[in-house]
Parts: sequence; C-alpha cells; structure tokens
Amino acid sequence: MRTFLAAAVLCWSGIAAADDPVVPAVPVVGAPFAGWHEHLFVGDPAGTVRIIPTARIQVDYLATGSDASDLSTTLGVTSQVALRRLRFELGGSILTRWSFLAGVELGEAIDPDVAPLPAISPSAEAPEADLARRAPPDRTTFVPANVWINFAAFPWLNFQVGQAQTPITLENQTRQDFLPLLERAMPIRSFVVPGEKELGLTVWGDIDDRLISYEVAVVTGDGKNRPAEDLDPDVMARVRVQPFHFTDCVVRRAHFGVSVRHGQRDPERVTYDYPLVRTAQGYGLWDLGYRDSRGRFTHVIPSGAQNLAGLEMRVPFWRFDFRGEAYYVANHTREAVDGFQATNTERLGTVSGMSWYAQLGLWAFGEPFLTEAPGYIRPRTVDFDKTPRTDTALELAFRLARVRAEYDGASRGGDYDPKTPRPTSVSDSLGSVWEIGAAVRAWQSSMANVGVAYNVYYVPQAGASLDNLARVPETIAGDPEAELHHELTTRVAVAF
Repeated sequence: MRTFLAAAVLCWSGIAAADDPVVPAVPVVGAPFAGWHEHLFVGDPAGTVRIIPTARIQVDYLATGSDASDLSTTLGVTSQVALRRLRFELGGSILTRWSFLAGVELGEAIDPDVAPLPAISPSAEAPEADLARRAPPDRTTFVPANVWINFAAFPWLNFQVGQAQTPITLENQTRQDFLPLLERAMPIRSFVVPGEKELGLTVWGDIDDRLISYEVAVVTGDGKNRPAEDLDPDVMARVRVQPFHFTDCVVRRAHFGVSVRHGQRDPERVTYDYPLVRTAQGYGLWDLGYRDSRGRFTHVIPSGAQNLAGLEMRVPFWRFDFRGEAYYVANHTREAVDGFQATNTERLGTVSGMSWYAQLGLWAFGEPFLTEAPGYIRPRTVDFDKTPRTDTALELAFRLARVRAEYDGASRGGDYDPKTPRPTSVSDSLGSVWEIGAAVRAWQSSMANVGVAYNVYYVPQAGASLDNLARVPETIAGDPEAELHHELTTRVAVAF
C-alpha cells in the first residue's frame, strides 16, 4: 500500500516511461520484401507470410574469488572463458493471426536444475559423488529451446501450444538477453521456477494496451526438454494490472501482479531429483540429497502436491527501474535410496518457505529503457510504423535476494533416519541463502552489449552448525568457517 501511495504522489509529472509496449503491427502493403526493422525479416510485401530468423551469442569470462586450486580439484569450480549460450531460432507469422517460433540452444539448454544428475553407488563412502552433484553441469549439446505455435483470435485472446517460457513471475517472463544482472535472480531460477520452460497450452492476452495482461496455462509441469513423467498436469496463472495506465504520470507503466501454480507429481512415475538452489554460474548451494546412517545416498524427489503463490511489482520512473517479487512455495516430496527411485519410497516429506528479491536499476547515460519492457514475452513482429532504436546506453543494476526454506523429510509419513533433515531443537532444517549482486552493461541498441556482473552468495553458518543445510563451495572444499562465495561474470553478447 505504501508503494502504491508513493507511486500516486509521483503522478504530478507528465513524463511517461520510455518502454511503452509494442502494439502488433498491421501488415503494410508494399512493405520491403526483406531487410532489418528491429529484426531481420523476409516475406511477401503484403505481410501474408513473414519469416524472422534470430540468434543469441553469449561469450563469458567466469571467475571465482575462491581458492581456485582447491575448488578445481574437488568441485570443478574454475575461472574460465566459456561459450555460455548459443541459440538459433526461426520465427515469423502466417496470415497475420498465426505465429511460430522454433529454436535450438547450446549452453543453458541443458538446465542445471533439470539435467540428469550423476549416478551414485549406494555403497559409496567417499564424498566425491556427492560433490559432483553440486558442480556446474555439462552444457555441450544442442537441444530444443522455444518451440511453439500461437493463434491470435484477438489481442486479448491468444492460444499458444508447445514449449515456451513458464508463464509465471516477472523475472521468468523477461527475455534472457535483457536481464540487468545477466542471469535470473537466484530465488526465481532455482526455487520458484527451476524448470524455466514448460510444455503445454497457454491462453494469454493484453487488454487495452496492457492495462490488464494475463496468462493461464495447463502444462506437463516437469520442466524443459523433459517428457511428461506422469499424466497429472500443472495449472498456473499470472495477472498484471497497470493502475496508472490512463494517466500521464511518471509511473504510468508501473505494474503490479500475482502468480499462482498448482500441480501433482505421481510417486509411482516421477523419479527425478528435487532441484538444487544454484549460483549464477551453476554451482549447487543447497542440495536436499543426503547420506543416511548406513552410508546410502538418499534422493529427495517431488511427489504429491506442488504449490506456489506470490506477488510482483515493477515501477519504472525517470531513469530508474525498481522491481521486486516474493513467493511462498510448498512442495511435497518423497525419499528413495539411490538405485531404487522407481520402486521404493522410504518416507514422505515437505519443502516449504519464502523467497524474494528486490532490484534497482539506473539508466545512467544514453537512451533510458532501451530494451523491451520486462515481464512480457510476446511473439516477435515487424512494425513498420515504429522507428527502430539504435541508441547507446549505460545500465546499472543492484539486487538483493534470499531463499529461506525448510525441509522435513518425514513430515507426511515414514520413519525418520538419524540423518534425515527435520525441525528439531538442534537443527531447524533450513536452507538459507542470500544473494547480493551488482552489474553494469553498455548497450549499442538492444542487440549488442558488454556487461560485468558481480555476485556474492552468503550462507550463514554454512559449516559451523546444522542450522543451515546449504553450503558454499569453500565449506565442502575444506574450510569449515566459510560462509561467502564470490562470482564475477564478464559477458560479450549479441542477439538479433
């Protein structure tokens, strides 16, 4: 309420935010057959068929502030130059109402949180296999990225089928190219929407130039590039409102929204592990899997109800951009000994907790709000009535984020093993991780940029007690007092 009142006070000004939404263009008879107009395109002059090829190239220098020698030998955490992402897509429109997008990706296409984890011998006693689970995963195979078809009945009623970005949360509905801190906030990518993309049907629309926008989806719920493990779909919805839409105030493009999700995981069919909470460079900070009192590795697997609900807010004004989100997650789980995930269940538990982030951006120099508005992923169009923006700009961003969750391994059934995480007077089974980040990006239009992001991950009492189930790499590498992990990412990126 305070934020809403503060935004209302700002409405004395007649300055409007610079990231007004792009209205899909009506085909222009006699338009160029091919060329560039915000996107490369080729098609007939009447716009009956228009093809838009796109590509994304991101080359990173990844560095850690830790002892590289120790982390390299035990966890594979090293400073390196990496081809972080390489994506090729072919999109376009047919008969104005139909649009499509199909792409493949090398890099984050193998998502850290849904990729198969290393096999672990039930009798293994050395920790190397456990450590391998936390190391950044291999990212060397081309796999599908966005693959969908969309039918636009009206601007306020669209039907999209295929694999696309999961239609909940502001952060997950922002194109990866335009994230101010290079990667999505830790709470969103690791705890709230770890699958990132989903396969299914989404109904969406924008009412009155995004006065109200919505998405309602029925999806498999198992994440990207994974076939449906069971027949229980997830249902999710997201709604945003721009309360100052019809004013000329400085925050006319401020929006407030809500996201909800409900699904089920069949305990007889779902065998993949619960996702890890990871850093931006892929290292796992909180892994629910553990070794029981007999030395056997115990997998924690999604099972039963999966629920989340939360709020989002974005307030752009002058050269500033404030955004924040908060979500409560309550997911049921089961535990199974390694090698028997498909046949045995030891106990039934629950993961629950809060996650949030607050982020402040500043377009310090050049053209403000040069990139597209965050929180709205829509089919690409070629709008000849709009002048392409080829300006330069310098963007600064600061973020504070936290995941604070609790895991109780037998809250819903079964007997506790002495090593099973549970709330007690000795250990409250918390996974508590803070993320503090800052970034600077220099833009040449929205297609090319150079950025540097610095993230610090703070895991209080990571090695000193049982109060925190999360760990930083330095703790596992042999420093019991370590609570901080530093990551520096330098990126050169081109996307068109």
